[in-house]
Amino acid sequence: MIMNDFDFLKNKLEQDGLQTPESLSKENMLRRLQTADEIGELRDRSEPVRLPWYKNRRFVGYAAALAACLALTLIAVPTVRRATGHDSARTIPHNSAEYEAAVENGEVQTFENEEELQKKISNINKPGLFDWFSIGGKNETTEVAGDDGIASIDDSDVPLAAPGESAKSHSETYKQVEDVDEADIIKTDGEFIYLVNGYNEVEIYKAKEGKTEKTATISRFEKNGSVENLYLSGDRLVTIGYVYDKDGERSVVTSYDISDHAKPREIGHFEQSGYLVSSRLVNGIVYIITNEYADSEHYIPYILTDSGYEAMSATDVSAFPHPDQASYVTVSSVRFKNSKKIESETKAVLGASGDIYCNTKNLYIASTDYSTKSTATRIMKIGLNDGKLSFDAVGKVRGTAYGQFAMDEKDGFFRIATTADRNGHDVNNLYVLDEKLEEVGSVTGFARNEHIEAVRFIGEKAYIITYEQIDPLFILDLADPTAPKIDGEVEITGFSTMLVPISDKRLIGIGYGTEDNVDGSNMSNDLKIALFDISDPSNPRVLDSKQFANMNSEAQYDHHALLENKEAGYLAVPYDLDEDVTIEDDVIIEDAEIAESGDGNTDAIELPKPETMGGVLVFSAGEQITVEKNYETEDGVRRCIYIGDYIYAVQDSDEIVSFKM
Repeated sequence: MIMNDFDFLKNKLEQDGLQTPESLSKENMLRRLQTADEIGELRDRSEPVRLPWYKNRRFVGYAAALAACLALTLIAVPTVRRATGHDSARTIPHNSAEYEAAVENGEVQTFENEEELQKKISNINKPGLFDWFSIGGKNETTEVAGDDGIASIDDSDVPLAAPGESAKSHSETYKQVEDVDEADIIKTDGEFIYLVNGYNEVEIYKAKEGKTEKTATISRFEKNGSVENLYLSGDRLVTIGYVYDKDGERSVVTSYDISDHAKPREIGHFEQSGYLVSSRLVNGIVYIITNEYADSEHYIPYILTDSGYEAMSATDVSAFPHPDQASYVTVSSVRFKNSKKIESETKAVLGASGDIYCNTKNLYIASTDYSTKSTATRIMKIGLNDGKLSFDAVGKVRGTAYGQFAMDEKDGFFRIATTADRNGHDVNNLYVLDEKLEEVGSVTGFARNEHIEAVRFIGEKAYIITYEQIDPLFILDLADPTAPKIDGEVEITGFSTMLVPISDKRLIGIGYGTEDNVDGSNMSNDLKIALFDISDPSNPRVLDSKQFANMNSEAQYDHHALLENKEAGYLAVPYDLDEDVTIEDDVIIEDAEIAESGDGNTDAIELPKPETMGGVLVFSAGEQITVEKNYETEDGVRRCIYIGDYIYAVQDSDEIVSFKM
């Protein structure tokens, strides 16, 4: 019931231009709700935890998506500073022409003391008109003495492990940018498998020739709370999770020494207020992005280390006018050093959070701006600078961007694809922005009455899937950033939600099939794979497509679920089988098999329990899509990885099964 409601709400929100961040996927929300219940059972009932409703885990997912619908107001703060630093503060009357010009030029408000900041938060939370603004935070270095010394995950201190003689080829998490790792629930180094199970714990397995043996479990009910996903860097395991207690919710980065896989040892710990939006690992540095709601009592983000709580200084807080909502998006870089200290630097944004794009140089945060007549996307650019964060620029484009793949940067130019409303009709746009996030080129208004479902930037080309009743693939030429143009397009039934380049001539689309429904819609949950020939951008062709009935995969909405083995030349997706059945004890009642009796009651027909409920679909693509293997399992499958010649599949029950290719 919860997930049905979530799907309904998510679909309605997206129809209205609202976006749900990465952390609010169905999988993550189920785990958060389950964890909240279980943690509640463990609390000391004699010391009840009383939290504001907006910090309750049961509300945070819905609140994050719905908060942008609230009408908010703004008070005046008469100091303006440049977005790139706090060196040139000058006083400008609020609401003056000079003030608005300063804002457009990248200058932002700052606060002289905590009282001003509290007033700002209090007034934003009053019902009023739509506004929007953002915050730039402080940089700091915190020395923390660990129990056994802090070991580093930085490349200069702990080199990434190189495959040894016994190490076999193995999969990596499918990611958007080659040198930027993304967290996931499973990682492997070719010898061991590291898995976040359904109880938000980390399980470590020894893997050899298709067999697995558990060596250790990292429990979530220690001080580090629950784990949502993880990174692997040499003999360091880095978990990303959260703690939820009387002080509210904090996102947690924890580093473990796993040189002894039977006894993982914690060596570093960092907490940041707010719930997890996303994270990245770049050159051994973890970047964590969180969101939290603010009020007059909890009005500023903080971090927590072994030294205790450290709140940001009000003098380091700055703001654009027109706030959208009173919530912080906080970005921290976290580096664990061998010299027994943690280095962290922080920037914060007061406003809604959305999707992020990250490369080795810059982090971009896109948030929907409802302060104007037409919905827009506000973009914030944060320079990474080897962990030294800098708030570099802000820009705005028309429409809403969905998903991290809608954004990209090449040669200093930022490209973003959006869907916007024009006189009650969906239209689609692609914008090219320079280093200051000022528009230099665009293609607007294409695919009228359709909306973007998938985007992939590859070099000087953009590939965009839009959808209403059919699935057009558009190819855009971005060789001249000041004059982007549409090269060609091709149509196919169904629609793709992820585009995967497999060569400079072939593109795979993974998404949904279509069928005519009673309510007039034509969407189905069937998995569909399409193969596009993109060798001639002016004349793309559909080479092949296959639709798999009753099969649905996390790869349809989460790219981390895709497995790609370039060396062996295959791709694989985990799947569940959706037979539209209800299981009651050992009886399966299929909707199509329910007969109506004469007295109006329904007689359930007992059917044999199906032998399979999911599996792994392995396929390759040349001139057509070829199913190399369909490995069926007794349970649905969430993820699959490969080590050598074996594919290991993680079932919904957390059991790991394997098969040989």
